[in-house]
Amino acid sequence: MKESLNFYYDGVYSVDMNIYNVNSSSGLFEEFFLPTREIHEQKSFGRDKPYFIETTRKPLSFNLRLYIDKDVIEEKMQVIKRWLFQDYYKPLIFSYNPNKIYYAMIHDNSTLTHNGIDSGYVDINVRCDSPYVYTPEYFEENVLNKTKKVVKEIAVDESNFSEGLMNGLGLNLEGNLELNEILIWGQIPENTKWGEIV
Repeated sequence: MKESLNFYYDGVYSVDMNIYNVNSSSGLFEEFFLPTREIHEQKSFGRDKPYFIETTRKPLSFNLRLYIDKDVIEEKMQVIKRWLFQDYYKPLIFSYNPNKIYYAMIHDNSTLTHNGIDSGYVDINVRCDSPYVYTPEYFEENVLNKTKKVVKEIAVDESNFSEGLMNGLGLNLEGNLELNEILIWGQIPENTKWGEIV
């Protein structure tokens, strides 16, 4: 995630806004490994060990440092602010791994550190709608049967019925199997047992 230079948020690519995701620390990237969770327990008098009740997972949250190119003038800065400051969770996708979708919103404090000549960094806090990362939907229209099973056709005639009973089935004039009669639940007498239904 943080190793991605570009990202996609709410339908807009960061490169189109002259913004890049950067790392200005020691060269190593620090990301979340597992979602944060809280353990809920109940203490009781005279007992050192608390009673476990449940755990709750917190939504993912992380910090991003965005480099703003010097070509960004003041009016484009306002467009960038409106783009990033959304009122609801929007899809956030990083270029390094486009198969992970974060539904995210900018929250808490954001700070701009600049050199006075229209270039610098913006530190933002991102919060997701859940403790999970999503994947895109994939639709397969023409799915081929990949099994190599050979279907064997069996000719049905009166001799096939000699090995057992096939109640309600018979051969029509073309030699195909068909139902002789259709059982309707309303026609079964009231005191009929399961073994008597044929």
